[in-house]
Order: sequence, then structure tokens, then C-alpha cells
Amino acid sequence: MTMNNVDISNSYRKFGRITCLMVFALGIFYDTITAIGLFSLESSHDSIGNPYFTIMEILSIQIALLMAISMLAIHHYASPVDKYFSLIALIFMLVVKINIPIMGTFCIIS
Repeated sequence: MTMNNVDISNSYRKFGRITCLMVFALGIFYDTITAIGLFSLESSHDSIGNPYFTIMEILSIQIALLMAISMLAIHHYASPVDKYFSLIALIFMLVVKINIPIMGTFCIIS
């Protein structure tokens, strides 16, 4: 392995760690906002309204993007035998990333 490949591998590792930590932190923040939104409801039959729903939607889009980026780092580190499976997981993660804003738009419209 040349020095250039080692530098690239280390940068993927650092980038993967940072994105995974950001997913974790945003997930905790998402849970907190969800709990606050649930406690603000007057009835258990009400749905979470603004501004909590909007914040949750923005966070879900950001979390999906960061999960796709972290999956890219995992794909880079996968062994050659497992690259096929990590590529499939990366494709599914990108499909989820594309569908979250679309589904959020349908939830707001209906």
C-alpha cells in the first residue's frame, strides 16, 4: 500500500467517524424534540404540530444524508468479497435519502 492510499484510508476513517457521531448526536436531538412535541400535545389523539414537526422533518433529512455518507465510508472499508453487499446497502441508503423529503411533503399536504 502506498503512502497516498494510507492517507486516503485515514481520511475515510475520520470522515466515517465524524458522520457516525453526527448521526448519533442528531438522533439524540431528534428524540428530544419528539419528546417535547409529544408532551406539548393536549390530547393523545392530536398529532405533533409546528414547530416541532418541522424541526423533526429537517433533522430526518439531515440524518438520512449523514447515514448515506457514513455508508460510503463503510463501503470503502469493506473487504473485496463484501463490497457487493455494502454497495447494495449504500444504494438502499440513497433510496431512503431520496424518499424522506418526498414522504415528508406528502405528510404535510395531507
